[in-house]
Amino acid sequence: MKKFIAIVMLVAMVMSMAACGGSDAPAASSGDAAAATFKLGSTGPITGDAAIYGQAVMNACQIAVDEINAAGGINGYQVEFKFEDDVADGETAVNAYNTLMDWGMQALVGTVTSGACISVSSKVYEDRVFALTPSASSTDVTAGKDNMFQLCFADPNQGSGSATYMSANMADAKIAVIYRNDDAYSQGVRDTFVTEA
Repeated sequence: MKKFIAIVMLVAMVMSMAACGGSDAPAASSGDAAAATFKLGSTGPITGDAAIYGQAVMNACQIAVDEINAAGGINGYQVEFKFEDDVADGETAVNAYNTLMDWGMQALVGTVTSGACISVSSKVYEDRVFALTPSASSTDVTAGKDNMFQLCFADPNQGSGSATYMSANMADAKIAVIYRNDDAYSQGVRDTFVTEA
């Protein structure tokens, strides 16, 4: 939980920089409450098999937003937060992203899973929205996208790290790999593990 709060705090710092000088930042004024807000969106699975991951991100973001707003916001801006369920599905994730854009989202935390995030990252790049995924680990998430960031280890790091550890500590072991060939995360870790091993 602390990791997710730290992630959201990093997004808050980036938002504060945008609020200070970006031309797309809302103009804060004491008479216009809507203009003195920053809209932070997030997508991830809060239903379905991967719901535990999306719920953790959603709850951590909400805690951080509540704490930021209670402390006076960011440079006078209150943060509005909206989370959309993407059920860890690419098409649903794009629809959730579009819903958040229609709402006026200015920065995205997400999406949470690699497959869904790969689908959304091209939209994020086209729309020039700052996005930060706390947990999508495929290298396809950020490849060629200068406004899409990952905070977790990428699949190659996990696969090669596992192979290196096993080589050093289990040199005589016989190893089998069970993975899902229809899941970007599982496939990515498996591929780099096999290559390194």
